[in-house]
Amino acid sequence: MTPAGAKKHAEVIRQFGEGKVIEYRPDSTFEWAVAEWPNFAEKWEYRVKPEPKRAAKKVLVLCQWGLVRSVAIRRILIDDFGSDAIAAGIEKNTAETLSLLDAWADIVIVAAENLSQSPNFNLLNKDKLHILFLGEDIWQNPRHKDLIEKSRFQLRNLSELFQ
Repeated sequence: MTPAGAKKHAEVIRQFGEGKVIEYRPDSTFEWAVAEWPNFAEKWEYRVKPEPKRAAKKVLVLCQWGLVRSVAIRRILIDDFGSDAIAAGIEKNTAETLSLLDAWADIVIVAAENLSQSPNFNLLNKDKLHILFLGEDIWQNPRHKDLIEKSRFQLRNLSELFQ
């Protein structure tokens, strides 16, 4: 570790010394993972594992196929808000599955406004429905930095829902 790295991670290193559980990730496109013996690499991100505050909000996140946008949003909801989130596809999951997931969820997020044209959209409880304006899937990868940034920005406007 360099002196710059030690300075950057000083607070987390101190808390590790006090016995706190430390999590790490190479950058914001990766999920947080527990670091049994962190090396505090200068370019990586470290944090003290957040304590659960209360029962997590159950969030169903839908995109067209449940593979990219909904997966990216799910990860942000878990990492940033401590939500219990499930990603699914509004067009690829069956009506029965979507109805069960909708009944389970406290909040339903649809990743793009054009998905309201899907026949399965009418199965969703409109009282708990929120639409993000991500548009078509141009990223093809749930870890794409632009998708993460755009999703995180829009979720900040809904952050009070996850409290």
